[in-house]
Amino acid sequence: MNVGLSDFKSRRHVIPRRNVSLFRELYVRLSPDAQYMARRWFKEAEYPDALIPFHDPYDPGRKSVSTPFNIVSGRNQPVWVDVRIPRDAPPGTYEARLVATARGAKPVEASVRLVV
Repeated sequence: MNVGLSDFKSRRHVIPRRNVSLFRELYVRLSPDAQYMARRWFKEAEYPDALIPFHDPYDPGRKSVSTPFNIVSGRNQPVWVDVRIPRDAPPGTYEARLVATARGAKPVEASVRLVV
């Protein structure tokens, strides 16, 4: 699977795609430890933790480090999106197109709205 995002556009301004970073969120399985945690509020489960960048932020060629990725049936796979808003971006509503692709499946598109 892979996810892509376009530029964010308003009527008067564009926040370019280069200002957007995508991350794959990973889960860590934690078990309660009576010595450190109260069992009544903490359950053994998977908790979202690490954010793995889609592309190496230190490589000028932006080499892929976590895409494409596999999706396991019956499980969620969050994608985290960071957007750096330029100082000159006027206030307003911006929209971008998100496209999720998977081998053997029709691409899925969605509109992403950002309010500055």
